[in-house]
Amino acid sequence: MKHLSPQNPARAHRPPKAKQYKEGAQKILALLGGIDPSGKAGLMADYQTCDHFGIAAHCLPTALTIQSDKEYLGHHTTPLPFFQQALDHIFNLQNLGAIKIGMMPSREQFFLLMQTLADYKKNHPDLFVVWDPVIKSSSGGKLAPDDVNTWLGDAKNNIDLITPNAEEACFFLNHNFNENLKAKVLAKAFWERFQIPVYLKGGHLAEQASDVLLTAHTEQELTGVVSKKKIRGTGCRLATAIACGVLKTGDVVQACKEAKEFMNQIFSKNHP
Repeated sequence: MKHLSPQNPARAHRPPKAKQYKEGAQKILALLGGIDPSGKAGLMADYQTCDHFGIAAHCLPTALTIQSDKEYLGHHTTPLPFFQQALDHIFNLQNLGAIKIGMMPSREQFFLLMQTLADYKKNHPDLFVVWDPVIKSSSGGKLAPDDVNTWLGDAKNNIDLITPNAEEACFFLNHNFNENLKAKVLAKAFWERFQIPVYLKGGHLAEQASDVLLTAHTEQELTGVVSKKKIRGTGCRLATAIACGVLKTGDVVQACKEAKEFMNQIFSKNHP
């Protein structure tokens, strides 16, 4: 995919348009992630976001969680044979246009997904894949295995964009988190280490609401509203909004800008 050139920001290099289907057929966004019983995060938040943007969604639960705003009691990982059967069903969908990945509670699930993606992308190179690498819940529960920071080496050819927050980026980089870190510095370190296009969310940093999109061809800073209230599911919604935007426009940079504005509207409504 081509992106806006940092050497000449006024010159728009648009990526290839996502595959167009026959009139009346709508491209589908597949959503992989955990089920949050409150509906405030995970698959239900993803689906609500798709509904907002008018995008057809198809869900695959990776885990069933037990949690609330204040506590995380645990989760049950979707058994691998069932997960594989569901994956096969998704990759046989006629109009599959993008995949948003959220909670991945097991290494086996993740690498099965990566292998399936690698095979599928040989014949469908325009499939857009975004991963929101949630490691822990807002209430402190562990959502991914301890070795998740070792997975990216095998994933870079299958993931078109990854959307960590600053703490998650530090975890993958084996850096100590400090709220005074700069989003641009973290994004650059992440890109240089993994060579995966990254949308780094800066909400956990002192320079809050400053996000950075960094790829081989573009560097964009996206600023916005800071919410004083704790809102769950913001990372889920942002990554899903980006995927929705790519399906609508075929332009990753524009999709990120529109997703950031979508989140600004949510934060504005919750701002005291």
